[in-house]
Amino acid sequence: MMASLTGRVDVVRLLLTAKSTPPLDVNATCKKGWTALMLACYFGRLEVVRLLLSGGNGVAVNPRVDVNVQGTDGWTLLMQTVARGHADVVELLLTTRPTEIAVKATSRGGWTALMVACFTGNVPVIRALLSHPTTPPIDIHARTSGRWSTFLCASAKGNIGALTELLAYSAKSLRPLDLNVRAEKGRSVLLMAVIKGHAEIVRTLLSYPEVDINLPDRQGLTPLMIVCAEGKISIIRRLLAPRPPSARALDVNIAAPRTQATALMLAVEGGHLEVVRLLLGCRCNSPLDLKARCFKGRTALMMASTKGYDDIVTLLVAHGTGDGGQG
Repeated sequence: MMASLTGRVDVVRLLLTAKSTPPLDVNATCKKGWTALMLACYFGRLEVVRLLLSGGNGVAVNPRVDVNVQGTDGWTLLMQTVARGHADVVELLLTTRPTEIAVKATSRGGWTALMVACFTGNVPVIRALLSHPTTPPIDIHARTSGRWSTFLCASAKGNIGALTELLAYSAKSLRPLDLNVRAEKGRSVLLMAVIKGHAEIVRTLLSYPEVDINLPDRQGLTPLMIVCAEGKISIIRRLLAPRPPSARALDVNIAAPRTQATALMLAVEGGHLEVVRLLLGCRCNSPLDLKARCFKGRTALMMASTKGYDDIVTLLVAHGTGDGGQG
């Protein structure tokens, strides 16, 4: 195992070809359940992996090295290799044992090698896994126990390359991706990208008419509400930008169920002058409701006045709120 870990090709070859009694057990495990092959894969020892898979200069090893071994955490050697980003080792595993290696195996938490690749954003590995000949095809819809999927992993981590590969594969699939799939807390793919501030992911998702721009989380907060509260200008611009004609239009007046606060009120509460300016200037299907009231009966203007945000008060008054401005 130590020779595999450190990449000592000469020592590994010697051990594999030596005649010993009892014979060498290449599938022996350490306390973590790892074999020599798993260690070599994890540390990217390509030539050691090649030797272990072939038995060393073509000499048969009995029993054959196990390419689907799982550690005590339930992760296979393929998952571990993908997580470390060793694309050359992944390619070797897939091509050397194409029918044996279990590319669709899951860990105890439900993670697959493809999910891990989407999480890390390794595009060459994603392509290799998606193109690997398996029957039935690799499942791009699989979910972990925490409700994560390949699509959610790519979006939440901001891996635009991974997202693009998944969308291209989905377009040719008999079962396309659900572009509004939700993770824990009811957060959609779009909402995850918005929260993380991944502007390019948001732009890509919004180019698909199927994506629901107003889909809230379990608390009733929409993507627009969340970014207005946080003052994320670049993401707000993406959300306010024109969408395909068949897409669901952005609703700027949705109110949070518990507080009845709108995106405008949340922007005002945070003192985000430029966000307020953007909302007032947006060209949406329905006009911005400047007289909406939260559960305390306050309008956006009242909130700005109470907090002493004079610039925001001036801006709102200039747009004709006409509610007196006092809380």
